[in-house]
Amino acid sequence: MKERTSELQKLCTCNEVDMIQLQLKLQGCVSVQVNAGPLAYARAFLSDGKSSKYPSKKVNDLKEIFRKFVHACSIALNMNERLIKEDQIEYHEGLKSNFRDMVKELSDIIHEELLHEDMLHNHWLRNSLHVFSAISGTSDSGFGSPALSVL
Repeated sequence: MKERTSELQKLCTCNEVDMIQLQLKLQGCVSVQVNAGPLAYARAFLSDGKSSKYPSKKVNDLKEIFRKFVHACSIALNMNERLIKEDQIEYHEGLKSNFRDMVKELSDIIHEELLHEDMLHNHWLRNSLHVFSAISGTSDSGFGSPALSVL
């Protein structure tokens, strides 16, 4: 889980994002067949009755790993949405749907809302405001900025 998260983070922070690599990693994280792995870990170690069998520090560490994983997937989805062409919109919507399903199940397992629906778009909106501000020569530190720094 840590490795997947790290790989997504690296891809998203490159100066020149390799869209093909991003999509391959993203699909590997959120596709229904593959995300059975993360969900299997969550069920085995974090579900009701099972988490009490393990040290609370380890359980909390694993929950934090899942939080970071979901956050990295969310950022990668937002980046992918900005990079795709029209012919990939349906593919992207499938990725988002798989991601939402995975997050819902993970949230149910650990009894914590891991991602708000609007967080999928706040990152994009915040970056759009930066671009708009750069183009228009205005500051984006005023209206709306604190509320958009959710991600």
